[in-house]
Amino acid sequence: MTIYKKLFEIQKNIGKLTKDADNPFFKSKYADINQLIELSNPLFHNQNLMVLQPIHGNTLLTQVIDVDTGEKIESSLELPQSQDPQKIGSAITYYRRYTLKALLNLQEEDDDANRASGNKVDKPEDTRPWLTEDQFNGYLSLINKGEKWLSKLNEKFRMKKAYKETLESAEKNYKPSK
Repeated sequence: MTIYKKLFEIQKNIGKLTKDADNPFFKSKYADINQLIELSNPLFHNQNLMVLQPIHGNTLLTQVIDVDTGEKIESSLELPQSQDPQKIGSAITYYRRYTLKALLNLQEEDDDANRASGNKVDKPEDTRPWLTEDQFNGYLSLINKGEKWLSKLNEKFRMKKAYKETLESAEKNYKPSK
């Protein structure tokens, strides 16, 4: 399978990012790099792809590499000139997030247009924590033993589309061994 087909499979399963981090300077929310990595890494690993984000000179380079074939796709942005390490660090994090989002053509919940046009968005904020990979694996194990957890998990956690679909399938298809 080519790297493009593998990325296509990831795009079909990744879902949307949720703006869950606060930007106090602009009084807005954004999807942070940790959520993006948590959301994408299991999907990359399932396709035998890895992501590297090295800095070459003054350029941040994001690479998606097929570990089977060595094929790679890259995106890069030149970092701003600054002597302030905190500003550079902040720019690196920002550029890591945006180059990876661009490579994956990721969607993000966006109500900025509504806010800018004066339209009120009455969607309540979802404060449930994200289901982690370890929690997912633990609950999947319980569901595979016949326990019914999905409705409780939906109440307690937000979860990636791939996690939810896997748990739904496991609960629906469980057949006790005789």
